Amino acid sequence: MLEYFRIPLKSKIAKSRARFELDLPVYTLRDKGTRMIVVVDRIPSEDLREGVLFRQSLAGKALKNILMYADAKADGKLAECAFINFHEFKVMDMDDARRKACESDFTGRIEQFIKKFKPDVVIAMGNDVARFMLDKDDLSGNFGRLTKYKGNRKIKFLYTMGVWDFCPDIPEEKKKEEGKKLQAQASLSGILARHFEYAIRNKNPF
Repeated sequence: MLEYFRIPLKSKIAKSRARFELDLPVYTLRDKGTRMIVVVDRIPSEDLREGVLFRQSLAGKALKNILMYADAKADGKLAECAFINFHEFKVMDMDDARRKACESDFTGRIEQFIKKFKPDVVIAMGNDVARFMLDKDDLSGNFGRLTKYKGNRKIKFLYTMGVWDFCPDIPEEKKKEEGKKLQAQASLSGILARHFEYAIRNKNPF
C-alpha cells in the first residue's frame, strides 16, 4: 500500500527562499518486518512541480522498482519504507557558514521524523546527507555497510549513492541524446538494490 504524508519544515533561515513543500511517500507492505527511512539528497524537477516526491519522476519509479526487488531478494522482510527529502530549500549558492546552519536545521527535521517513525534502519542517499546526519566528514568504510546510528543500538544506518548518481535529472527533450549516460548510470541500480537488500535484512552480508 502506498500513502503520502507531510512533515512540517523546520528551518527559519532564508525565509524568502521557496520551500520544498512536498507530499512524501510511505510504502506499507506487511505488519511485521523492517521499518526503514530513506533520506534523499535530490528532488527531481517533475516532483517539485507536482509537489509530490517520487510520483511522476523517472527516479521515483526506479526507486520503487529497486525497493520491491530488494524486498523480494530479502525474502519479504520489509514492513514499511518512508522516503523524505533532506533539503527544505536550495542552499548550493550560499556561503559555507550559512549553508551549514541551514543543513543543521534540515538534520533536526530528519531527527524529529526518526523519533516519530521509529525505524530499524535509516538510509542516507548521497555524501552530503550522510555527513550531516552522522556529523562527520570521513565516511570511509561506511558506504554500503550497516553501522549503529550515532551509537543508537536500536537503529542502523547505511549510506549509499545519491539520487542523481543512478538516475540523473535530465529533461525529457534531452533524454535521447543522453541515452548512453543514462544507460551507464542505470547500471548502478544493481548496487543500490543490494544496499537496500542489506538494509531490509538489517544485516551486513560480510
